[in-house]
Order: sequence, then C-alpha cells, then structure tokens
Amino acid sequence: MKIDLAFKGGNGGTWASAVRWTALVAAVGLGAAVFGGGACSAAPDGTDFNTGGAGTTQSGSTQSGNGTGQSGTSTLSGGSGGNGTLSGFVGSGGAGNGNGTTTAGVGGSCASSHHEGKQTPLDIYIMLDKSGSMTSNNKWGNCTTALKTFVQSPQADGIGVGLQYFPIQATSIPPGCQMCTDCTCIFGPTCGCNSCTCINGVCTCGGQADSCSVMDYATPAVPIGLLPGNATAIINSINSINPVGGTPLRPVLEGALSHARDWAVANPDHKVVVVLAADGEPSTTLCPPNTIADSQSVAQMYFNGTPSIPTYVIGVGTSLTSLNGIAVSGGTNMAYIVDGGPNTTQQFLDAMNAIRNAAGLACEYGIPAPTDGGVIDFGKVNVQYHPGNGGPAVDILHAQTAAQCDPVNGGWYYDNNAAPTKIIMCPATCMTLEADDLGTIDILFGCPTIDIPPA
Repeated sequence: MKIDLAFKGGNGGTWASAVRWTALVAAVGLGAAVFGGGACSAAPDGTDFNTGGAGTTQSGSTQSGNGTGQSGTSTLSGGSGGNGTLSGFVGSGGAGNGNGTTTAGVGGSCASSHHEGKQTPLDIYIMLDKSGSMTSNNKWGNCTTALKTFVQSPQADGIGVGLQYFPIQATSIPPGCQMCTDCTCIFGPTCGCNSCTCINGVCTCGGQADSCSVMDYATPAVPIGLLPGNATAIINSINSINPVGGTPLRPVLEGALSHARDWAVANPDHKVVVVLAADGEPSTTLCPPNTIADSQSVAQMYFNGTPSIPTYVIGVGTSLTSLNGIAVSGGTNMAYIVDGGPNTTQQFLDAMNAIRNAAGLACEYGIPAPTDGGVIDFGKVNVQYHPGNGGPAVDILHAQTAAQCDPVNGGWYYDNNAAPTKIIMCPATCMTLEADDLGTIDILFGCPTIDIPPA
C-alpha cells in the first residue's frame, strides 16, 4: 500500500494545500446520505503582486469554495485571495500579504513530496469458548483446528494475535463475597462457587467453579504476539485445554475488552479488536448480571470509548442470532454464525479470515506528521472515495465520534478528537469499501471538514 503526500513548504505553516493520500481499498454502492460534493484541490499560484490564483471549480452540493490567493512576492501589498466555486456557491479568498513569503492557503500551490505509507498494524485478542457444551459434535476439535490453521496461514503473517479461554476456574472467593462467614452466603451463582468450606468464619471456594472475575479474563493465556512467530505458543496452549464449565459471558467480554484497550493504549499506532467465539447464550444464573443485554452494554461502552475497541462475534451452533446484538453494539454489524455441523472447521476458518479482512488496513489510516515542521488543521480534513468502476468521486462524511456513524451509510471519524493519529472508517463504510479491489481513497487536507448532519 502506498500513500502519496503533497504538502506545503514554507515557514512552518499549517498544511493548507490539498494533500492526496491514495491507498487501495474496496467499495461498492456507498450510500448518498454520508457523501457531499467534490472536495477542494490545489489551484495555480497568483502570477502578479495584486491578485491571487483562482480556486478550482467542482460539482457538489454541500461545500462552498474558499480559495485563498498566493501571497505577494514583493514589498508591495499582497494580492487579494482567489475565489473558489462549488455548486454555485462562491467563497471569497483571503487577502495575501506583502512580506515576500510563499505562504498560501487553499487555492494556492505547494511543494510536493511523495512518501510510502506504513500499514496500520492489526492485533486480535481472541476469547475462545471452552465450556462443556463445546464437546458436543466435536465443536471444540473443529474450531481449534480452524484456529490453528488460521495462525499458521501466510495471509495472517504480520498480524498480532493473543488468546484466552472461558470459563476460567475460580481459585478464590470474588471480592464481593470475601465478607461471607458461612457457606450459605457464598455457595451458588452469586459468588461462583460449586462447593464451599468454612472454618471459623474463613470460607474457601472449591470444585470446578467458573470465575466471575473480569481481571481473570483480562489476563491472556497467550499474550498478543506477531504471527507466524506466536503461532507455536497458541497451538501449544490450545492442545493443553479440556473443555469444561459454563458461560459467564459478561465478565468474559469485559475482561477481553479491558485487555484489548490497555494494549491499544500501549500501542497507539495499532488497531486492536476482540474476537468472541461462543457456542451458547450466557448462563443468566452464573455471575449476574449476565444477560445478552449486559454483554451488549459492555461491547458498546468499549466501542464508543477512546481508543475504540470493536467486538467481532463468532457463534458456534444453531439458534444463536441473539449474539448479533453483541456484534452490533460492538460496532461490527453482525455475528458470524457457524452451524456446528460437518463444515464447522471451514466455516470457522472462513469467519476468522473475514474478520481479518473486515478489521484490516483498508479501513484505518495513520496520519503522517508533516515533514516541513508545520501542523495539520484537523478541522480541514476530508476523505474522498474513487470507485474502481470509474464512477465520480464522492466525499465520505465525518462523524464526530464512532457513536455517530450512520448504521447504513457509514462515514469516518478520528481515533482521538483531541489528538488524532488515525482516520477510521465507520463499519458500514468499511464493509462496502472492501468489496471493491480497484477503488481508491484520497485523504485531502485544506478544506473545511464535511460533517454528517446532526440527527
């Protein structure tokens, strides 16, 4: 993937020229609701000391032109700004100055420099169901065979992958139950103990209890590491597991997302996602609150957080459409359902490959630092899509946060509005882009950002 950058030279000024950042992506039938007219581009320099160069004319319906002329090049007063026109609206250009500098705004020219872009690293933290029901129909064997194949595939090289399982057996009384002084208090689903021993008011959990501790699930069995190097550790870990236990889904998901968020904070240039693979709905009497709605709330909270952590869901078995709600809340639209039959291995592998593509690099772009010492005006950034079929360019509109993404037509947003480092496509846009191998995305600097209209 190559990213071509053209930026303004000069006295450390703001990037105000049109900057093209081109990367192969995919797109088909992007919805009109998140697109405006054509974004602005660079226009010629002024050729005298009195008038700036004219802004360009482009079709569109939402953006006014605002060409600014080339600065004066003598000790005389600078020329007036050039005009840009767009959809019949004419924007006045800013006045030039007479200080002999070459500073220019949109509508002025700029020096061009080309750089090869770096792909955004992708890390996946997998939370894999090892409950007792995974032994039926050899679901455990089929799913783990698929996972072993995935981590050894050449297509996954360079991806970071980590792994944990659920449920984890509890080894101590959860903090909320430590004041108990008799077994009646801690026995049962509230504290996650299948058996109990209390001596002189000191209680101990026993048996094959399922942990309700978020921190247990936030600690990986295999830490995130690059493939193919981390494949051996993942395979060896899988081979050591025997399925047993229930489905404490809410603390499981919260732990996975907590670990993924911490990893993303420590690695701000990475994209980090969670994959939750489960063969059943949560056990509502285990580790309450533990309903589908509780897991949805957790997924939504982390997806809407900073950094945003998406949740991808693989359901193994029939009648698991309720898991779609977790995927939607986690920003990934729909769960991948594996039927649990003879084709489970291939279906699970297909799901992992689809997630790798959906979470991949076509939908997230790093923002390079200007090499001339200037700064980026993040209020003047636009994203434009050029269909691979040769259709007209369209502008993808900006969402203030991931939560403002249009569920049908998508959009784009910054990873951090206070200090952006990445441009991220909304899920609906991402899915559409990946369908067009010949399409291109341009990231343009210099024109006021076109936002999704408020609801």
